[in-house]
Amino acid sequence: MPNVLYVGHYRERSGWGQVIRDQILALDTAGVPVVPRSIDLGLANFDLPPRIKELEKGDPTQCNTIIQHVLPHYMKYDSHFRKNIGMFELESKRIAHTQWVDHLNIMDELWVPCTEMLDIGGVKTSKILVPHACNIEEYNQEYPPLALPVDNKFVFYFIGEFNRRKHIPALLRAFHAEFDPYEPVELVLKLSHSQMEPEPLAQEVVGMCNGIKENLRLYPTLEQYKNEIIITVDVDRNELLRLHSTCDCFVCPSFGEAWCLPAFDAMAMSNIVIAGKFGGPQDYIHHNINGLLVEGRMEPIFGEKEALDGFGTARELEFDISVRDLQKQMRRAYHLTQVERQRMKTEAAQYAAMYSYARIGDHMKELLSV
Repeated sequence: MPNVLYVGHYRERSGWGQVIRDQILALDTAGVPVVPRSIDLGLANFDLPPRIKELEKGDPTQCNTIIQHVLPHYMKYDSHFRKNIGMFELESKRIAHTQWVDHLNIMDELWVPCTEMLDIGGVKTSKILVPHACNIEEYNQEYPPLALPVDNKFVFYFIGEFNRRKHIPALLRAFHAEFDPYEPVELVLKLSHSQMEPEPLAQEVVGMCNGIKENLRLYPTLEQYKNEIIITVDVDRNELLRLHSTCDCFVCPSFGEAWCLPAFDAMAMSNIVIAGKFGGPQDYIHHNINGLLVEGRMEPIFGEKEALDGFGTARELEFDISVRDLQKQMRRAYHLTQVERQRMKTEAAQYAAMYSYARIGDHMKELLSV
């Protein structure tokens, strides 16, 4: 049995931190001896689950396999381990020109979360599909709705960071172009930014929303548009799941997602998910069965200002979602009959169960034993 040293940013209070914690607990559930070690990038810390705190007491010198769930430039090869595994996530295509390729090519194996990533130009290291694990029991609990002004409305929503890659303007354009102000629909935006406090972030989001409306030119004044419900205060995991319980249809308009934890959470909570036909979501969402996928096309990256040096340039390609098709799928979700909606909700929960700690843990255990 391999003893695994698992290195990652699992103390972060972020989606990435949540994913790493889940992978560690999935290995533990499968009976794989695992010793976690955290890399601190200076972001807000998360109060770790008691089981991970217990696993941290393990002796790393007894480990014969290392999994490095970090950005590639942090990956290091260590010959003391029988196997060096890199857990790699990518939201764009064509990175052969970057320094990451050299780091990825020194690993014995790369584990990637979605089928899209099995083809990475310039990377010669063997790539194996290892989806993200989830705590199914968490989704099976009851979560009381939040006190939002959405009674008797169909609620579209988004949860994520406020950055360019999330492509929130595409969602705003689709929502306001498709739905008239008198229709019983709402749009909730739960946004965060590691460098901004809630109040100035809210002001910036409102400014972005107003700018989109002004450019749509649908009505003479901003007051004639439907107002978005904007949430920028920091909330814990339980409150996020309450938000999923409050809303109906999660919309992911991103330029790229290797997985998208909020979209998966929404599916697992039996909500309808609309996402671009690219990356992680197209692996766990099957169009018209357990969610809806939106067409788009691959385009050179343009206007990315927050990427690492050498990244986010026009040498890379990203998925540019079709706003027109996004409108169509949002309208489709809104008009689902009660029977269709219930069928989709049931299928969503059943698909989510395929990514339980037990199933993904057993998959990793089998790979480690080879």
